Amino acid sequence: MVVLLAASTSVFASLYSLKVISFAFITTASITILITIIARFIPVDFTKCGTLLCILSIVFLVISIVVTILIIVLRMPILQVGLAGLGVLLISFWMLFDTQRILGGKYELEEDEYLMGAITLFVDIIYIFQYLLIIFGLCASDE
Repeated sequence: MVVLLAASTSVFASLYSLKVISFAFITTASITILITIIARFIPVDFTKCGTLLCILSIVFLVISIVVTILIIVLRMPILQVGLAGLGVLLISFWMLFDTQRILGGKYELEEDEYLMGAITLFVDIIYIFQYLLIIFGLCASDE
């Protein structure tokens, strides 16, 4: 699955200019560093929020379906930018949750689960990158 996700992301990224890809990459790296710092130094344990994140993900799925229909009917790409922004925010919280599970929290990963932790972080980073490609790609197409 991870190889397929990486391959599909490279095909997806090839649809955008080098400028858009660079902005998305730098922003993704910045978000990743910021979330890692927050997960390490903030005394709040986000590993308790797994149920809340699952509920928010289901709500995001429903909103995505409604907004996609509106984008098709109303032809308003600004809705897609807003949806991608919500996606970045949601996946960032998932990344914070996953990072704290690796670093240690109430529901930390066991020693034999660190490969799973690395894969979940990789998937989080890829999703953030894809959403940022959408945002920067749509903003660049308006210029």
